[in-house]
Amino acid sequence: MKKTLLLIFFVLVALLLSSCGDTTQSISSQTTSAPTTQQTSAQATNVLTAPPKPTISLNLAILGGSIHAFDQKFGSNNCCYRNGWTPANGPYVAVEDDTYNGLNVDETSLNRVMLIEIQPQSDGQITDPVWSASNATSICNAYLPPDAKYQSSLLVPLADLTKGSVKVYDSTRLANSLPAKDFVNRNGKPGTIYVYFDYSPDASHIGDCYLDLQGNDSLWA
Repeated sequence: MKKTLLLIFFVLVALLLSSCGDTTQSISSQTTSAPTTQQTSAQATNVLTAPPKPTISLNLAILGGSIHAFDQKFGSNNCCYRNGWTPANGPYVAVEDDTYNGLNVDETSLNRVMLIEIQPQSDGQITDPVWSASNATSICNAYLPPDAKYQSSLLVPLADLTKGSVKVYDSTRLANSLPAKDFVNRNGKPGTIYVYFDYSPDASHIGDCYLDLQGNDSLWA
C-alpha cells in the first residue's frame, strides 16, 4: 500500500513540474515576441514621416516668392506704379500673382509671384534707357529660384523681324511651390520658367525682361 501511495505521489510531482515548464516556455515566448512588434511599429512610423519637399521661401523676392517680400526689398514708399516698384537706385520691378489682373498690387499680400517684369529706369537724360545684353542677363537672372537650371533658348519673331529671345530654365523648388495648373507652357512640365529679353532695337540692347511660367500664353508670346 505504501509503495502504491509513493508511486502516485511521484507521478503527481512529475505532472506539476511538467506544467510549470510549459508555463515558463509560454511566458518566455511572449517576452521574446514583444520587440518584433515594437520594431514593426517603428518601421511604420519611419514610412509615414517622409521629409517635406523643398519649396521657395515666401521671404524671398524672386519668382515664386511672395509679393510682400518684394515690398520689403524695395520699400512701400516706392510702390506701386503700374503694379511695381520704382526705387531710386536700380530698375523698375513689377510683379503679378496667379490672378494676372493688372491692378495695383496689395504690397502686404503673401500670394506667390508668377510673373516679374524688369525695366531700366531713366536717369533723366535718356528717354528710352536700355541695358547691354550682359547687364540684362545679370539683372534679370537674379530673380530666378536658386535651383534654376538652364535648358534651352529660342527666338521670338515679329513678322519678318526678331523682337526678342527667351531662355528656358527648370526649377524643382518652383514646381513644389505652385500647383501644376499654374504652368501652362510649351512642354507641359511643372517648374519650367521663361526669361524673355526684349530687343530695343537689337540683341545688343535690351529694353526690358520678363520672368514667367506661361510660355505660349505670355505677354511677350
